[in-house]
Amino acid sequence: MTKHARLGALGLGGIAACVAGMAGTANAQPVNDDCEDAIQIVQGQVVGGSTTGATQSGDITTCAAQDTIDVWYSITPSNSEWIEVSTCGPGGDSSLAVFDSCAGAELACNDNGCGAQALLNFFADAGETYLIRVSHPFNGAGIFRLTTSEGVEPPNGPDCVYTECVSVTNWGVVGGVRGYSLASHTCNIGDAPMYWGFSHDESPVLAMNAYRYSTGDGFKQIGMSWAKTACCAADGDGCGLGCDPDGFDVLGPGCRDVYSASYNGGHSRLAPRSSFNAWIGTVTPAPGGGGNAIYKRLQVAESDMSVAGALYFVEGVYVASDDAPVGNHYNNASYKQVTVSGPFNLNPTGSMNVGMPAVYAWQDADPAVEIVEVDVPGEGRFFVGGRASQNLDNSWTYRYCVYNLNSDRSGASLEIPIADSANVSAIEFHDTDYHSGEVYDNADWDGTKDGPVIRWETTTPYTIDPNGNALRWATMYTFSFTTDVAPAAMPVQAKLGLFNPGVPDSVMFEIVGPEGDLGCAADWNMDGFLNDTDFFDWVNDFFSASGPQGQSDFNEDTFEDAQDWFDFVNAFFAPEPGCNI
Repeated sequence: MTKHARLGALGLGGIAACVAGMAGTANAQPVNDDCEDAIQIVQGQVVGGSTTGATQSGDITTCAAQDTIDVWYSITPSNSEWIEVSTCGPGGDSSLAVFDSCAGAELACNDNGCGAQALLNFFADAGETYLIRVSHPFNGAGIFRLTTSEGVEPPNGPDCVYTECVSVTNWGVVGGVRGYSLASHTCNIGDAPMYWGFSHDESPVLAMNAYRYSTGDGFKQIGMSWAKTACCAADGDGCGLGCDPDGFDVLGPGCRDVYSASYNGGHSRLAPRSSFNAWIGTVTPAPGGGGNAIYKRLQVAESDMSVAGALYFVEGVYVASDDAPVGNHYNNASYKQVTVSGPFNLNPTGSMNVGMPAVYAWQDADPAVEIVEVDVPGEGRFFVGGRASQNLDNSWTYRYCVYNLNSDRSGASLEIPIADSANVSAIEFHDTDYHSGEVYDNADWDGTKDGPVIRWETTTPYTIDPNGNALRWATMYTFSFTTDVAPAAMPVQAKLGLFNPGVPDSVMFEIVGPEGDLGCAADWNMDGFLNDTDFFDWVNDFFSASGPQGQSDFNEDTFEDAQDWFDFVNAFFAPEPGCNI
């Protein structure tokens, strides 16, 4: 059977469960040091690994001649499809290669597809076994996180990715607030030229953010900037994909463009976030105009950088006028850790986490954090992180971070279910303020316990003010409360309300939460009411040949059969006390 392979690099927006632990660093030779001892993995799997103690086996790969120590994995897909493999995220310099057998041909190879790490995709035939080589430089760090994704598509169209931040410029302080800007290495990892600069409304634009993690306070956004607009492309190598240069006003496929931190902080290049639509890729030129040291720039209060033992991170989020329309806008956020030194200088350290929003830094610092993707049907994507922590008095504190990657509809409320009888205290909300004349409202969301839910919501809904304080693109809000109720054994059904008018007006998702009152299993559409719509939705799901496997397994016995029908009908016509009829 002929195998087809194509080197490519895809975004990590679809990786909802990057929860890998890191392998130890023992000096013993890894069990998968040789290709013949490759560890079997499956699509959709995330594994931690290390090349520490490994030796070289097989030929050096074509894309990374310097990477000489390696370990091996094998994968045998059940379907013929494109497979994505990456080491993006925590870990040292690494490269990837795929072979059709231990002594066979190299099918695909990538080095530096996402910062110092690697990302590739190849077409695999059903039932065939493929060998994956993870390699490091002889003197490089051995830790890596290997991720495989199933059912991906090959690169299509331009694809804008923020691949590296080598420096941060500190512009000075005004009233206890510092102004910063980030350097940017930007790659077009797609297969078509990407519009760039003055002749294309100064696309792409880069929004800059700052975050802090501390054990006692969780993960919070502590700063944001206006969005830096582009002037012109200087196509060059550096993406590990082979650059196909295409001129001054486009960034060619596989090419990298580099801006310094000081250039990215120029007042005349910064435009308000309100002038962009991250979902459809609408961009407008910067309005120009200057100001003081912090004007329009990434603003962070010095007090927010003075927390003992805290970790700090910076993030860049792109909006590009031509990668969004072709669906390549789920990998436009990347983050990197920074240290604070001297007069509040920010120093990038470690590897860039390419294609991943900074909320994943919370999970890297605290593996107990759960992170889920929440998609608005036909529109944008949110990421929600959740954590439950038990206190010394046996109460529980629940923390949530909701990050809007690119939804123009934006967030308007968050609801977490809880027992009606629960004692709740310290309902808190945290955001970071817009500044420098940005039109959006900075009022905090109200947080209250309302019967069986804890709800936070904007004080200025769209009908009152379209510029109200919604959770907008490239922004994260943090929520927390303390209660005497322990976490539920299973994830709870939370709800994210949407700001801009449209259908639906909210989306449901599952996340860690407190044990609630007796629920209502027959509320099939989970809108909080038991009515005829639930019955018709259930019937449709039961007889539908489409949809996720197990969608009508009502009694959760792993079988979809007539018993599910009888159990649902019984629950519908004899509802539990928790049902709102």
